[in-house]
Amino acid sequence: SQQSIVGAISVAPAGSSSWDTASPTAVLLALDPLARVTDLIGRPLIYDGVRLTNEAGVVVSSGDVAVRVHEDLTGRLSKDESFLSMIGLDLNLVRIEKAPPTAANTLPQPLP
Repeated sequence: SQQSIVGAISVAPAGSSSWDTASPTAVLLALDPLARVTDLIGRPLIYDGVRLTNEAGVVVSSGDVAVRVHEDLTGRLSKDESFLSMIGLDLNLVRIEKAPPTAANTLPQPLP
């Protein structure tokens, strides 16, 4: 259908609660495994019971075009120093957090 090609995108400001996003995220990803749910700079949301606020906002997208817009938007915001400063993030820390996985940090490590 046309809707699945274009899709939809939604942006929420910093400070929303993980309680507000956890259930909708689960439902969306169950219906559309290719959907994206990240913060405003492209990092996955964390549901660990400790961090209860989405400090860097939320971007949700589903559908081919919307997902491409999502990835472009979050990619640009993650490199925008003035935006990062406005939401209280450091560009150097964002680069570390978004670094691609390597064998050293993705493989289980032996116990000492």
